[in-house]
Amino acid sequence: MKRTIAILCLLCMVFALPVSGTAEDSKIRPCASEVIKSTRISVAVKDGTLTASANVRAKNTASKIGFSSVTVYVLNGSTWKLVASTQDIYQSNKIMMSATISCAVESGKTYKVECNSYVEIGSKSDTGYAYKTITVD
Repeated sequence: MKRTIAILCLLCMVFALPVSGTAEDSKIRPCASEVIKSTRISVAVKDGTLTASANVRAKNTASKIGFSSVTVYVLNGSTWKLVASTQDIYQSNKIMMSATISCAVESGKTYKVECNSYVEIGSKSDTGYAYKTITVD
């Protein structure tokens, strides 16, 4: 019986470990927000150009919706170096908004794109965050 429990515990621990080693990772901070439904980012690379699209969706029509920043970094050794950034992109009376950023990239390098979203509905507001990393082939 003890052996069965030990094996079961071992299996639970193995399957609970995060999977790593993928060519592309992403992170979306879970939000239990009263105003933000989602903050997402997608990345594509074609002909040496990285194009990222950040999207934020409100739960209702927002008086202010958008991004405080959408930023691209390249991994330089063990630190992230700024490549491109756009800031303070907002709209009014929308339920969703997208922002796009593009920049030249090099093969074999790893890039991270992150966005910081903001939504305001009446007297309530919140921020969201998402990022994605990609290694260019």
